[in-house]
Amino acid sequence: MLGVCIEDGAALVVDPRVPDAWPGFTVRLNLDGGAVRCVVRVENPSGSAAAAAAIELHGVAGTIS
Repeated sequence: MLGVCIEDGAALVVDPRVPDAWPGFTVRLNLDGGAVRCVVRVENPSGSAAAAAAIELHGVAGTIS
């Protein structure tokens, strides 16, 4: 729904789909029977949810493809 999903049961896909007016959102996922916890935070400071500026996983910057 918000552009956060599990694909093929193994890949976390984040492709934000939110109204421009939203400042952001947080999704908390418990995967693998609760053994894996994942928190996805999407921030929209520019008011343009279609323009991803950065991605970070566990404090490490990543690339946007």
